[in-house]
Amino acid sequence: DSTGTDTFTYKVRDNLGKEGTATVTVGIAPTEQVNQSPYAVKDAVVVRPGREVAVPVLANDSDPEGDKIALVKNGITPPKDVPGFGARVSGDRILVQAPDSEVETSLQYTIVDERGAEATAVLQVTVDEDVPLLFPIARDDRVKSEDVKDGVNVDLDVLANDEDPDGTTDSLKLVVEEGGTVVKDRKVRVKIGDARQLVKYTLTDQDDQTTSAFIYVPALADLRPTVDSSKSIEVISGETVEVPLDDYVTVAGGGSVVITEAEKVSATHANGDNLIKDERTLVYTSVAGYFGADALSFEVTDGTGPDDPKGRKATLSIPITVLPPDNQQPTFTRGQLNVAPGEDAVSIDLAELTDDPDPADRGKHEFTYVGGASDGITARMDGTDLLVEASSKTPKGTVATLTVRVTDGETEPIEGTVEVTVTASTRALATANTDTFPEANQGEKITVPVLANDFNPFEDKGDLRLLSAAVETGNGKANVVGDKVDVTPDAKFVGSMTVRYRIGDATEDPDREVDGLIVLTVQGKPDAPGVPTVSSVQDRTVVLSWSPPANNGAEITEYTVRSVQGNSYERKCESTTCTLDGLTNNVKYLFQVTATNRVGESDPSPSSAEARPDARPDTPAAPTMVFGDKELKISWVTPSTPGSPVEYYTLELSGGVGAGQKTQITGNSYTWTGLENGTEYTVRIRAHNLAPDPSSWSPSSLGEIPAGPPAAPAAPTTAEMTPVGDRAQMQVSWVAPNDNGDAIDGYRLQVINGSTVKQTISVAAGKTSQAVVVDTSTTAYTYKVQAQNKAGWGDLSPASAPRRAAIKPDTPATPKIKSYGDKHLVVDPNSYRLTESQLNGATTGETTYQYNVGGGWKSDWDGSKIDPLNNGTSYSVRVRAVATVGGKQYISDQSGASAGVVPFGIPPKPNVTARNNGTTVTFTWSPNGDNGASITNARYSINGGGWQDAANSGSGQYTTPSAYETTYSIRVQVYNKAGWSADGTASARTNDRPPPPDPPRAWVTNGAYVGSSDCADGCHKFHLNTNSTFPSGSHSVRCYSNAFPDGWSTNTYSFGANASFDLWCHHGNMLREPPNQVWVTIDGKAYEKRDW
Repeated sequence: DSTGTDTFTYKVRDNLGKEGTATVTVGIAPTEQVNQSPYAVKDAVVVRPGREVAVPVLANDSDPEGDKIALVKNGITPPKDVPGFGARVSGDRILVQAPDSEVETSLQYTIVDERGAEATAVLQVTVDEDVPLLFPIARDDRVKSEDVKDGVNVDLDVLANDEDPDGTTDSLKLVVEEGGTVVKDRKVRVKIGDARQLVKYTLTDQDDQTTSAFIYVPALADLRPTVDSSKSIEVISGETVEVPLDDYVTVAGGGSVVITEAEKVSATHANGDNLIKDERTLVYTSVAGYFGADALSFEVTDGTGPDDPKGRKATLSIPITVLPPDNQQPTFTRGQLNVAPGEDAVSIDLAELTDDPDPADRGKHEFTYVGGASDGITARMDGTDLLVEASSKTPKGTVATLTVRVTDGETEPIEGTVEVTVTASTRALATANTDTFPEANQGEKITVPVLANDFNPFEDKGDLRLLSAAVETGNGKANVVGDKVDVTPDAKFVGSMTVRYRIGDATEDPDREVDGLIVLTVQGKPDAPGVPTVSSVQDRTVVLSWSPPANNGAEITEYTVRSVQGNSYERKCESTTCTLDGLTNNVKYLFQVTATNRVGESDPSPSSAEARPDARPDTPAAPTMVFGDKELKISWVTPSTPGSPVEYYTLELSGGVGAGQKTQITGNSYTWTGLENGTEYTVRIRAHNLAPDPSSWSPSSLGEIPAGPPAAPAAPTTAEMTPVGDRAQMQVSWVAPNDNGDAIDGYRLQVINGSTVKQTISVAAGKTSQAVVVDTSTTAYTYKVQAQNKAGWGDLSPASAPRRAAIKPDTPATPKIKSYGDKHLVVDPNSYRLTESQLNGATTGETTYQYNVGGGWKSDWDGSKIDPLNNGTSYSVRVRAVATVGGKQYISDQSGASAGVVPFGIPPKPNVTARNNGTTVTFTWSPNGDNGASITNARYSINGGGWQDAANSGSGQYTTPSAYETTYSIRVQVYNKAGWSADGTASARTNDRPPPPDPPRAWVTNGAYVGSSDCADGCHKFHLNTNSTFPSGSHSVRCYSNAFPDGWSTNTYSFGANASFDLWCHHGNMLREPPNQVWVTIDGKAYEKRDW
């Protein structure tokens, strides 16, 4: 979904193992919302009669969205009325069968993109008996790591990138030299060995023309690990998948790979978790909700680690398809369609425009036409095809947007659109092919049948119409004469002349008119050559050179040299340097040169300088040079001479500082000092004898560059890398030193532990850092580096700053609980402590241990006792080691959990209460918690007496004997396996002795009203009342008053203290005046009298 730019870096290696890197910048444009048609470009081919030729027409075609394009098999429209002509699609090429006679014609072909959009273009075919024969083209092939499928034999399709420009690859004869054999399907089988191989193969075409190419077969050690392209990964979004490298990465010759560096493992849409499980296994989880394409990128080696010089490294990528967690809606790319009035319906396959992230839904979509047709445009569905047509009266240029509905049957349907444009015709435009005349003479008319090789899309409805013609470039005239164009170059014009003509088809639509070109090369005789230069004078020989003149359109076929002074002399020459032999020594010559082409001979050149042949030394061979530090040793061979012996030499050094000439040099070698390292020099030499002139300068030597060994680099720097598995890794970096005149072609990196060189690693040129795998050690590592060039190894750098190599300690063993007690437990340190070798680079003094009993990791302990804890809670202990090396912490994985233990202590003093019961005290007690261990006993002591056992549960009760005015106290203790608790105490005093009780009393008050006729003013019942000391029981009661001193009858009632109830007897109110007293006898005893 991103736009903008991105970059990536790639590396190449030549046949000698040298490597180079470069960066590619990629522009990323927003996704197009509409599928555009591909772009097909006109092609042309020239072929002899009767031949079949394969034309790669797709080579110059493209698609705006970058979709893959292909040829439509039934999309060729061949020319009519061309007997013997044929064309068919074969893969990405069109096979054209040329007729047996010369003709210029064209065919139309159709291409299609991945979404079904099509485009057409024209292939212009020229059949000519004089077409030069072309050699087949053989391109070198290279065995790649991914080609090695099984064992060491590889079958290569070498013809896949070869071709026959005037034939087909099927007609080529394939012969392989030593090192390969031709097997079925015309593939070449080669065998991978311990050494590199170069296997030559030769192609021979039907004209017995041959060409050769080579198969580069690397040594087995050169083949790097590759990803098995037949395997892929699918995972549902948010779920985790493990990726064992042995299942996906292939190693030529067998073996397995390991990850080199954690920093080189990445995945664009991963959720941020660690991508490495171990050095041989990756693990991938996508960002929650993401689905689509992703990839795991990583670097591996089939060695032991990134610094193994024998390991073959490769940066690889495994594609991952992340599937949606739930069914997703399909998406639809807007389509485009052109229709013509009154022509057949045009279709577009909506399935090609539909994408669905759910693989199971593909091919199951249903499509419905919703609407949008108007103005004479109609539409309907036929399966997945939308068919659209326009009535004959629909104006050109009418545009309609049709809406379609797409459903996968599971999610909510979506809608998309197809834009329909009405054009004059859906047929391709006419194609006006260029008419070329490579040889046209000045002032002469040429009649051109321009329509003969043009493509007519309406051959069934009429001929093409030639509308106009005009000169576009050059000087001359152009006139339309029927269906031809007469072209006449100007009589003085030379060069390229272009005439543009315009044609129309049977629709007579101006918008469908196209232009074509007539290209003439107008020729004249050459201009005069330049002034001849005498480049060498020898025995009876002069070497003459001149600059070529303008050929005025026609190739120069020869030059003629004539003497204009000295003896008469003439020589025909093919090039602009010519050796004039057979001259007379000691004669002064002047020469002139003319040039000739098919039009005629040029005017003569100006005369050369005087040349006098003589016997000077032959030209020496090119000298050789051997570089040194700011110097070059130059050597040469004495040349032959027909005259006197060579006496001395002149050397001419070209380049930078110190270059120049040195003369009077004798012998056959010379050391030229004072030069600049890093600058390329060449040298040439000439010999002197007694002749007036020295020899010609020798050819210049091959360039050589003085150089010394590179300077010592500055001290390297180091950085700790994330370890892969249980290996410590360091990134050692340095700055490339001064190369002292020659590019550095490699480094040696020393890995030093203390004072011992543990390893020397070869590092390729261009790299200034190296991942190093080292053993963990309590002794620091240092690193030194030196550089090499053609002059040898430079000095070692100073040592880097020392750095320890450490990784996280091993996982401690499960701790053992040695003891536990009140709010603490004690761990046996020997049960979990790591040995120094298990600390992986840390010392015991640099290592502490943390514990975790459920509340996070803590360091507040002595490695044994853990407190304070909560008694009664079960605890399991885990530990981990924490090593601090060089200011950085390394934390081990946590140990297993110890067996659970429950700390305990002496129970708290129990809860004790005392309750006064009057004359007794009741004591009750219960535990106030057990402090981690069950209460198994209890005891109590009353008023300081001896201990008495109580209930084992720790709860109990005791009631004292009855007594007034007595104080009781109690001490209670409870017991668990930690011991007896402190005393829980309570005390209470019984009640004071009470005073004697009141005597029983009873009295009468007015009770309930009784409406009786024998009572004056009504009557009330006797209401009996007793006090609190009146005894309970069944009592005989008799009522009395002053008015009835003998009383009423006796009745029995059951009552006691504080009684209050009505008796059966009653008394009138009239008896209250004068006051009348009432009373009762109970059980014969008279009680209080009260006024009524």
